[in-house]
Formats: sequence, structure tokens, C-alpha cells
Amino acid sequence: METLEALGRLLLDAGITWLNGFLVMAYALLDHLPHLLALAAAALVLRLDRRAALHDLSRPGREGRPEVRPNGLRAWAPQGFTATIGLAWTVAALVYPQPVPWIGAAMWWGWLLTLAALPGERAALLWRGKGFLLTYALALLGFRAYLATAAHFDPAAWAEILGSSGEAKRVIAGNLAIFSTVGTWLTWFVLPLAHFSYLVQRLLVNPLSLAAPFATVEELIAALRGRRGSGYR
Repeated sequence: METLEALGRLLLDAGITWLNGFLVMAYALLDHLPHLLALAAAALVLRLDRRAALHDLSRPGREGRPEVRPNGLRAWAPQGFTATIGLAWTVAALVYPQPVPWIGAAMWWGWLLTLAALPGERAALLWRGKGFLLTYALALLGFRAYLATAAHFDPAAWAEILGSSGEAKRVIAGNLAIFSTVGTWLTWFVLPLAHFSYLVQRLLVNPLSLAAPFATVEELIAALRGRRGSGYR
């Protein structure tokens, strides 16, 4: 009987330990969910980078032949740029609390969905989207560096210039409040709004084809040529 009770306690303790470990992992996953979502979007953009680069480095085949790609050229440069931006964004997101990580994840996925919806503008969207995200990541890192530096301002050192320690404290506090407010507005609203405004503008500037809204220009031309060759009227 004692053996069964000991076995039961052992199983109960093991179950509680396993459940606690599962909850710890689940909470850690939820805390880093926006970071993981952004990295997943970056990984998908890497694939689009490769397709766009190989497309730029190739020429279409003639008379039904496959496209020709020159030897010795690689598509690593745009992918390296995307990986660098993803790394910069991850570092910036890890040093900021919410809602910054979720804002960044929304920017990454909004960009990715626009790339999927507008294959004909993929090259331009890839370049400009990277510019927006890199600017946002650098702005976050710069603002964080400013806050870390501002926390070590010495009112006593500024008192010799401003006249008194009380005046120095008042000026430093006022400047910190102004720059903190401006930085928060930039990182929460202004830069993300510019990013999403550009994406919406690209979605609305040109009407989509009713027959094939997600087809590339090359696919539309190939379809027209196929109709012409088959005697379609």
C-alpha cells in the first residue's frame, strides 16, 4: 500500500512538474510571439528576394524554351540585406515593451501580404519596404540609446553652465519630457503610419485585372500570346 501511495505521489509530482514546464514555455512563447511572427515574415521575404533576384538576372526563353540564367551570378545580396534588417529589428524589438513588437510584426506582415497581392510591383515593393523597416529599426535603436544616455545626465555638471543645480534639473527634465514624447510618437504612430500609408497607396494606385488579379505582367503577356497563337478572337 505504501508503495502504491509513493508511486502515486511520484506520478503527481511528475505531472505537476511537466505542467509547470509546459506553462513556462507557453508564457515565454506568448511573450515573444510578435518577434517570432516578424521572423517568420522575414523568412518568407527571403524566398521572395531570391525569386525577384533570379528573375532580374534571367531573360525569358523563346519559342517555349525555359528562361535563361547566366552562370556565376547569385541572389545572395538582397537576401543578405533582408537578413540584416531582420536582425536589426529583432534587437530593437527585444529592448522595447509592448506595443512596439506588435507594431513591428504588423509592419512585416502588412508588407509581405502586399508583396503577395502585387507581384507585378514586387521589385519596387521589396526595396522600399526594406527601407521603411530599416528606418524604423534604426529609429528604435537610436531612441533607446538616447534614453539610456539621458538617464546619466548630471545636473551638477550642467549647473556651472545654467547657473544653479535647480535650474539644470528643470531644464534637463523638460528636455527629456519633450524628446521622450516626440520619440514615442515617432515609434508608435508616425513611422508605422508612413509604412502602412505607402502599402495602401500601392494597393490602390493601379486597378487590378479582373481576369487575373494576382498575375504578374509576364503571366498576362504569356496568356495573351497563348490566345493569339490558338486563334482566339
